[in-house]
Amino acid sequence: MATNKTKNGTGITLDKMIQPTLLLLIYQKPAHGYELIQNFKAMDPTEVVEPGTIYRYLRRMESEGFIKSKWETSEAGPARRQYEITMLGFKALKEAVIKLEHQKRQIEDFLITFKEMEERGNFSEN
Repeated sequence: MATNKTKNGTGITLDKMIQPTLLLLIYQKPAHGYELIQNFKAMDPTEVVEPGTIYRYLRRMESEGFIKSKWETSEAGPARRQYEITMLGFKALKEAVIKLEHQKRQIEDFLITFKEMEERGNFSEN
């Protein structure tokens, strides 16, 4: 998967929205991996993402400095990693929002152009 480096040096991918969605979820509330998987699925039940994929993204985002984790132990079960966003991760999330706003405008322009052409009947079958 390609990472597009920006002028700030942070790389944010929009492929399948996995990385920005995870950053948003962690920004909303620090969480454990399983909780992030459940919240990810709740945001878009049609998007099928394997748990292993989520954990790979979490490891990569941690190695890139977008998130950090710490082990938490509990009486009720095994130790679990708690993920939280870093300042670099917050900047990457803001970049994702800017990119998404730009893509949204592009999509809106595309749809308007298509609808206008369709209404004019700009299609001829030969």
